[in-house]
Amino acid sequence: MANSSIKSLISQFCLNPMLLGTLAILASVGHLADQAIAETPKPVNSSPITGTWKLTPNNPSFSVNLMPPLKIIITPEGKLFVQDPLRQDEYTEVGIIRKSSDNSSLPPNAKILPPHSSTNRARNSEAKAYVGSMNRGQQAHFLEKETWSKSLQELGIPMKSETENYRYSIQVNKAIATATTKPYTDAGIAINLGIARKPNLKSYVGIVWLQDISVSKDVTSYASLCESIEPTMKLPPIPKWDGREIKCPEGYKPIF
Repeated sequence: MANSSIKSLISQFCLNPMLLGTLAILASVGHLADQAIAETPKPVNSSPITGTWKLTPNNPSFSVNLMPPLKIIITPEGKLFVQDPLRQDEYTEVGIIRKSSDNSSLPPNAKILPPHSSTNRARNSEAKAYVGSMNRGQQAHFLEKETWSKSLQELGIPMKSETENYRYSIQVNKAIATATTKPYTDAGIAINLGIARKPNLKSYVGIVWLQDISVSKDVTSYASLCESIEPTMKLPPIPKWDGREIKCPEGYKPIF
């Protein structure tokens, strides 16, 4: 069907259809778009963005180079259609595009993402979910056995230690004492790792530790999820304990 073929092609471009149309327009007409589609339909060819456009990737080695350029048609009413490259007589109506500003410049703080950024975000989501599950598994494990698990198998989570994009492992560091209530003073902390196997992917560190509850003179477990600030395939430094809370390793930031 047209929609499935379009979706397949667009997933290779790593962009959604509306954004593809917007990028094609901005790249092709720039400042000339100041007379673009208004709220009221205009005669054919009255706007510089009305017409047929073709979008090709910047990177010539991109996987879609075996496909024809993505064909986009914008009508005088502002309707945006994307051609199915495999069934060239079929088009998907994406939506309506209208000018909202004369400004054709990116904001000063705009981040320019690489072509595969959306794919990388999806891959990062895998590691976030896995390491988050490892954190929760460690909390449940300690509640039952009063010790941290040292392996995924012992943790009892049905997940692979290695996937196409990440390696998952567990470290227990007993040198970091976060609780003063006996017999938990030497429990240490559990460090759950999701380390990228490919460049351009961020790595993740889950930390689970114990902390005293002053009122009941007992302890409870806490968990934190840290993301590397930049993509990395290296093991992280040891997390820091400042006497009140665990800090993410250097080069990482907390996301949960």
